[in-house]
Amino acid sequence: MLVLAKILFVFAAMVLLIRRGFNVGYALIAASLVLGFLFGMTPGRLSYSMFEGATELDTINLLAIVWLITLLGNVLKHTENLQKAVESIQHILGDTRVVLASIPAFIGLMPMPGGAMLSAPLAGEVAENAGVDANTKTAINYWFRHVWEYMFPLYPAVVLSAALLDITYAEIAVANGPLTLAAIVGGWYMLLRHVKKSDYVGYGDFLARFKVLVGSIWPIAAVIVANLVFGINLVLVLLAVLSVVFIQSGFFRGFRHRVFRETITLNLTLLILSVMVFKSVIEDSGAVNELPSFFEGAGIPAPLILFTVPFIVGALTGITVAAVGSTFPLLMAFIASAGVDYGNFMVAYMGAFMGVMMSPVHLCLVLTNEYYGSDFNRVYRKVVRVVGAAVAVMVVLYIMGWPAMVLG
Repeated sequence: MLVLAKILFVFAAMVLLIRRGFNVGYALIAASLVLGFLFGMTPGRLSYSMFEGATELDTINLLAIVWLITLLGNVLKHTENLQKAVESIQHILGDTRVVLASIPAFIGLMPMPGGAMLSAPLAGEVAENAGVDANTKTAINYWFRHVWEYMFPLYPAVVLSAALLDITYAEIAVANGPLTLAAIVGGWYMLLRHVKKSDYVGYGDFLARFKVLVGSIWPIAAVIVANLVFGINLVLVLLAVLSVVFIQSGFFRGFRHRVFRETITLNLTLLILSVMVFKSVIEDSGAVNELPSFFEGAGIPAPLILFTVPFIVGALTGITVAAVGSTFPLLMAFIASAGVDYGNFMVAYMGAFMGVMMSPVHLCLVLTNEYYGSDFNRVYRKVVRVVGAAVAVMVVLYIMGWPAMVLG
């Protein structure tokens, strides 16, 4: 009982700091210090644990991946490759409803802060022509922008999950893939079902548009294929792809400094480092070793804990990688005590991400709502309904034994 009280105290302190406006990274560092103190770590041992967490190879690799992914997204944005690709999608797909879902979904293949604003102007024009109201426009753009975040290997939370649990991106894709499908189907049924079907009248032949599309998205496709299909190290793939993009763009003269300034930020770096420091202290303190037996004895269902704790942090921060990084180490006894329990991982990740999708401080939601001039409360109600449907699918999958039936 005392162990649980200490962990809950650390968690409550962390939540309080975040609610008071503290940087998530600083809150995690503070939580690491408090945790070490409560579990009797000497100053020397605690310092070493924090240093080791910040400097170990996994941390450096994670930093490199996140920086390079962010850099690729910024380069594609500033070279207008994403805009060209979206325009091609409009001409190729035709059906307004498909286009409305596809534009933000395509932009979602390249994670970046506030990325929904990249698709908002383009999707907004299509929605306007179809007579879609502002609230529905916001909900569509926001929801479909994030349908890949359950499983796509370019999202920092997916990268971090793989690093924390020592599993492959392919295993994450298998575990969470049905959730992406549920998000797409649920979003279509609840947000696009009543949108009038109409065809987009484009210009130019299909082949020409397809060539433009391929020429615009090849960097993203190359990263996906090289890593997921051929298993090539993600850092090496990103470096190779970026090198070619740099050469093609003339090393992006005119906005080079801006791209790097937007990529390597103190907040992003601190967040990744603090997550790995917190993970290291959690492991070295032995804080979670007694949790499974306690909860089993108390009769509290593990799935409820696994979903609720990450959900709360996700809702408070609006950042999936922060929710995963600050709660997964605390829940490791449930997720990976004797090998990875992929069902429990699915529940915990879903909790974190659904909390983020319902967060009033989620940058994509706030910015899209402002851009379209929609009513936040009405948009929020639409989002809550789709979130509820997605969670219901997750519950059914868990009861059925997914993904253990595939991954073991």
